[in-house]
Amino acid sequence: MDEALKKDYIVLTIPIREIKNFIAANAGKISAASVLVDSASVKSAVVEWYEKYLPKDVRYIFSHPLFGPDSGSQGLAGLSITLFPGKVDYGKYKLFVTLMEKLGLNILTLTPKEHDFQMAYNLNLIHLLGRALDKMNIASIPLKMNALTYLNRMSHYVVNDSRILFEDFFAYNPFAGKIIMDLERELKNVIDKLPTGYGEEK
Repeated sequence: MDEALKKDYIVLTIPIREIKNFIAANAGKISAASVLVDSASVKSAVVEWYEKYLPKDVRYIFSHPLFGPDSGSQGLAGLSITLFPGKVDYGKYKLFVTLMEKLGLNILTLTPKEHDFQMAYNLNLIHLLGRALDKMNIASIPLKMNALTYLNRMSHYVVNDSRILFEDFFAYNPFAGKIIMDLERELKNVIDKLPTGYGEEK
């Protein structure tokens, strides 16, 4: 660990719930010549932890690869990554950006707040729907039209992610509550407008 924390670039890929304690425990071991690269799927909380626990001379970049083992299994070209410079020298930030471009990634620059708001729809909402569909066992339906096939594929991707990651999306994204309330409200609105007695034999 001591050796790893002295590398030029240190990419932190641990569960979101572990980041705060890891930074607090290891901040003094990170070299001032290094750049710490965050890769968490939430940003506002991580920014707060970095600013609170890292020494003033430690440099860092906030990133979020918008792909996972499934979506990135055929290569990275054409996929996207969000970047926000945080606190880093221009030269070291540019070097990291150049590496991402060489991998064929599309780079999106988002502030932490913008990132978390958009991820609430791209992750929180999709994971809610995907896990609910998995519990409905739609994979077992023998006839799948295109729309159901797409939903089944989405559900498959979602449940391949760990339960810890799913829970952390909601524990640390400040917009998670809005997504839950909006989804519950709109589902209720749609159902309430259905004809009464639906599903009964006429």
